Amino acid sequence: MNIFDFPNYLWISIVVVVIFSILSSLIMKKHFISAILTFIVLGIIAFIIPNFYKITYEPLLGYAAFMAIVSLFVSLLTWYLMNKNKQRIANKQSKKMNNTQEEARKFEELKRREK
Repeated sequence: MNIFDFPNYLWISIVVVVIFSILSSLIMKKHFISAILTFIVLGIIAFIIPNFYKITYEPLLGYAAFMAIVSLFVSLLTWYLMNKNKQRIANKQSKKMNNTQEEARKFEELKRREK
């Protein structure tokens, strides 16, 4: 068995894990579920693949653990960026509200001066 027997499994699993982690964080707002499901699914696959290829389950189970950590990292990074974006939007809205309130005060002062 050489290293070129599993390229599709490896790159497809990486792409699926990253996409699933981002989507589960953005849509479902479940940040740890993607890492748990990644480990479970890839762990089950780690026991199925040795039936078809000449490999033991240990390296595949290690790969499942590694991909679970990658999934957790991507989910936490997505969570951090979402919170940072929410704070930026909230700051913009509060500045806009402050500007609107200041304009209203100025308008009221002008009305009082005119009377």
